[in-house]
Amino acid sequence: MQAWKKQVTNADRIRAALETSAFLRAWLVPCVVYLLLVLLYACVFMQAPLVCGFFSFVAFVATLGCALCYARGPAMLPLSLSLFVATVMGTLFGLYCYDSYSIYPMFYGNARTYDNVVASEPAAAVADAGKVVFTSESYVSTREAAGYVTESGNMYCVAPVRDSATAKTIEFWAAGVDCCEGLGTFTCDSAADSEAHAGAVIFDGLDAFTTSRRSYYQKARAKAVAEYALLSPAEPLYVRWVETSNLNVLSTQYKVQAVIFVVVSSAVFAGAFAALAFVMVPLSALGGNKRQ
Repeated sequence: MQAWKKQVTNADRIRAALETSAFLRAWLVPCVVYLLLVLLYACVFMQAPLVCGFFSFVAFVATLGCALCYARGPAMLPLSLSLFVATVMGTLFGLYCYDSYSIYPMFYGNARTYDNVVASEPAAAVADAGKVVFTSESYVSTREAAGYVTESGNMYCVAPVRDSATAKTIEFWAAGVDCCEGLGTFTCDSAADSEAHAGAVIFDGLDAFTTSRRSYYQKARAKAVAEYALLSPAEPLYVRWVETSNLNVLSTQYKVQAVIFVVVSSAVFAGAFAALAFVMVPLSALGGNKRQ
């Protein structure tokens, strides 16, 4: 009998917690703050980093304000804690999304597109390129490819972009990940397609949350240069080799990844904030009853 009464009491307590406005505030407000901060940093940080920092500061001040208002009602404590978590994680995850995904479509949107580029001409002439369309005789020399294996086991692959000239100096390199076997093979993107004569330039982000991929490509390039007695400038261009109609592939890919990251992380944090509110609101209510 006592066990049955205990179950009923717990059920009523859970039902009451779910129905209170305190629970909804402690759950939904942090969710909104997290989502807004992530979107703000992902979409605006390049143009207005100070604006992003200002909103993080405002959210942090709101957190302190809720904590100071604890005396007015115990429900302010879970709201304060949830807001603090939302502010910190929204800022960090927003920066991560920007550095890992959303920065790259901005790069491509602000960079130039060059047509009829000769593969043997200096890469410095198109250093501000985001997309490069090479002449029709350009191709990827897969037999001169090389790969560099990282500590994580990924193979970073490069192969010279050549044309009818027989120059030893390679200015442009097709690149990719896990699409070669060390030496002499290269199956990245459209390298085997004779109709492909274009490249989407590979950019690096802030590298605050991710490791620079360019440094790995540089090591793979150094391996190819040594193995095949090639020459290459210190700053060549690395491109993803694609058909001209598919030059937006990287920009689109990063946009999709950014959207997936925002949606998935928001869903995860929504569940976490719900659990936090579910635990904290009844506990804080009990604390308030004790003081009464």
